[in-house]
Amino acid sequence: MELVKIETLLDKYFEGQTSLQEEQQLSSYFTGKDVDPSLAAYVPMFQGFEQARTEQSQQELELPQITRSNRNWWYGIAATLVVGLGIASFMLGGANGLTAEEQEALAAYEQARSSLILLSQSMNKGTESIAYLGEIDRVQAPLTHLGEFEKGQAHLARLNEFSSATNKVLK
Repeated sequence: MELVKIETLLDKYFEGQTSLQEEQQLSSYFTGKDVDPSLAAYVPMFQGFEQARTEQSQQELELPQITRSNRNWWYGIAATLVVGLGIASFMLGGANGLTAEEQEALAAYEQARSSLILLSQSMNKGTESIAYLGEIDRVQAPLTHLGEFEKGQAHLARLNEFSSATNKVLK
């Protein structure tokens, strides 16, 4: 039963799923004398972990002392001034901060815009003239019925001729 438990803990250990207590159980099992022969390959690994845990360095380390100087303050102030001047020159720069290519494109846009406004005004004047033509068509519409009136007069003239011919025959 203990063998199955140790194998389960080993699987969890290699997957990184063990707790510190479970790792301690594995370490005590593999550093002990009753290790199953099928798990003997793991003994040197856990013995190496135990040995590494007890090692201590004999060499002393000296950490450099950090001294703060006034020079760091001056660097910070200089950097702040440079950033401030950069922002100010960008915001207050000449020609609205546009490059020569952007200024040229803006001038071309303004010229095209003014040309299109002039064309629009001319088109509006032209449509006003066409509106007068529509008024002429409206006035001429009743005059088209004059042709029908003239046809009616021609029929009436024929009737008058027939009537006069009939009167001559009947007299």
